[in-house]
Amino acid sequence: MQSFSFQNKGRLLFGEDMKGAFARLAAALSNRALVVCGAHFSRSGELAGFEQALEAAGVRVWVEPDLGSPSIEQARAMMELCRRQSIGLVIGVGGATAMDFAKIVAYGAAQKRDVWPEIEQRGEPRGGSRLALATVPTYPSSGSDMDGAAEMVEKETGRAGGLYGELLQTDLCWLNPGYATGIPSPILAYGAMTAVIQAGVAFLSGGRCSFAENASLAASRTILSNLAAALRGDREAIGELQLAACMNGFGTTSFGKKEVDFSLYFIEGIIENYWEIPYVPAITILFPHWLRSVWSDGEAFRDYFRLAWGVDTRGLSGGEALQKGLDAIHQAYDGFGIAWTLQGLKPMNPGREKLLQFVREPGPCESSFRAFTEDDIAALILEAQGRGPINPRFN
Repeated sequence: MQSFSFQNKGRLLFGEDMKGAFARLAAALSNRALVVCGAHFSRSGELAGFEQALEAAGVRVWVEPDLGSPSIEQARAMMELCRRQSIGLVIGVGGATAMDFAKIVAYGAAQKRDVWPEIEQRGEPRGGSRLALATVPTYPSSGSDMDGAAEMVEKETGRAGGLYGELLQTDLCWLNPGYATGIPSPILAYGAMTAVIQAGVAFLSGGRCSFAENASLAASRTILSNLAAALRGDREAIGELQLAACMNGFGTTSFGKKEVDFSLYFIEGIIENYWEIPYVPAITILFPHWLRSVWSDGEAFRDYFRLAWGVDTRGLSGGEALQKGLDAIHQAYDGFGIAWTLQGLKPMNPGREKLLQFVREPGPCESSFRAFTEDDIAALILEAQGRGPINPRFN
């Protein structure tokens, strides 16, 4: 087990009856707040009650509703609004897009310079301060709830970047299962599976640590055992998914390990541009194909299939063990309405030249599992592209 340092100062609230408590704790952070919302929350009818709770606690509220696809200029405008109105708290309500946007605004508003060049370089924040920060995830997914990462993609231009560090960990997070009950089933299924995938990568990466691996397995098993009920609208099950996804991003799955292998995330970024789909379906569809590409017949992979997916690989050859594990994942995907291939999600034919263009742009792909050439990445994406039955489209 490796040496490590851990810090997360955020307060976590859970439950549908915590609106008043959240508002009071938000008021303790600042009496002026900017709320940035994802599309689902702003259209759900819940935004007015959320604002009213904050105002009743003494917080003056500015709202950026229906964030959609954020732009660099929009982020700059929100930073300037915070400075001009002496706003001290930014609240991100929605999925990872809204929460990460809130983190970027909270950081940028506290700086005297344009932070976008810094974001494009993808590193730790250079400034030592930010505004107070709160998150309210409306569906379980990537763990942006309380982690120290923030990413942003401007879809119109393709410009992208991110910041990563303890400074971006939220001060306050509220998990409310009620906010997730109206999420369309495909979005809930793909989002929850994203957390399973992140836990799986953490399990397989960076050497062995029983505590970290058990944390990964707790997140995976909780989601896999509750997802079917959650898709039927069971609020108890939705709450279990929210908590598992949030804790998955809290940091415990990497305790005592070396850095998590980044190759899956690197390659899914290419797929986002190539197939013109968001992060969540891109990484979900890529994951089993990526597993095949990095597989090595050792204890870690066999333990992962056995403990996370219930696959007994005793007496099987390496190839047989891999195929049995992938079959179990395929069966789960089918059961939850998740596409196995990019064609199954969104039929299109962008062409090999377009693929090669996107593969070449980001440079080399580093991995602790294996070496990836440009041809290797292209072959992997073509495998994930595949052909299969049409599943509900992710919107």
